[in-house]
Amino acid sequence: MACCACGVTAAPGRPATCGPLDTRQEHEYHFDIHRNIEMDQLEATAKVFRALANPQRLALFERLRASALRCRDGSRGEMCVCDIADGVALSLSTVSHHLKALKDAGLIRCVKRGQWVFCAVDRDALRRIEAFARGVRRARQPAGR
Repeated sequence: MACCACGVTAAPGRPATCGPLDTRQEHEYHFDIHRNIEMDQLEATAKVFRALANPQRLALFERLRASALRCRDGSRGEMCVCDIADGVALSLSTVSHHLKALKDAGLIRCVKRGQWVFCAVDRDALRRIEAFARGVRRARQPAGR
């Protein structure tokens, strides 16, 4: 939704109105706030794509995503780290390193249960990636389509 004072689109979860801006200084400060919000969102998106740019991480993420898709019973599609590592030509420590990068990027959630660590795709992260891709697709479409 656009801000009533400046027309800048408010970030998700932020109020859509900023109120009247009386002075030029307030107006410039207002735009700086919006720019900072946008930069934070862009930096978070860049972190996601940097994490997925590594082919090994992408393969591990895809294994988790496929596991989540197979779970139609409402479960979370969690996989134990040892099961994620099974079937890939990487050591368990390398798999753990890549999973940490995916977790730090906000792409997966990990929970420790006893001596085992279970990971699952963060469904909100998938929705954010899909929304970003839709925005890019719309921006690339010629006008009138």
